[in-house]
Amino acid sequence: MLTVKDLHKSYQVGKTTYEVLKGVSLTVEKGEFVAVMGPSGSGKTTLLNCISCYIPIDSGEIMLGDRQLANLSEDALAKARNRSWPVWTRTRSRRCATASWALCSRTSCCWTV
Repeated sequence: MLTVKDLHKSYQVGKTTYEVLKGVSLTVEKGEFVAVMGPSGSGKTTLLNCISCYIPIDSGEIMLGDRQLANLSEDALAKARNRSWPVWTRTRSRRCATASWALCSRTSCCWTV
């Protein structure tokens, strides 16, 4: 199970701060498909990159099963990614094609755990 609680992420450009994710919370049960939809620039890819721990979050909690991802070492994180990570990729398709892959488009993202 993937659990995201009160996730916040912002970017600083010059003196301006852009709040991209503002308190996002979600739970994805094992085998469940989830689609994240929104216009270009709404934070879909930022959300997935935060969940994948490719970019740091400002605050919040991301749990994969009973493990809080922020507390994992790089080695443990790599092992978690290889074993049980929600997998996603960018494509122009707007539907999930198989149980093991999740697809992303310009206007929607979906993944499975």
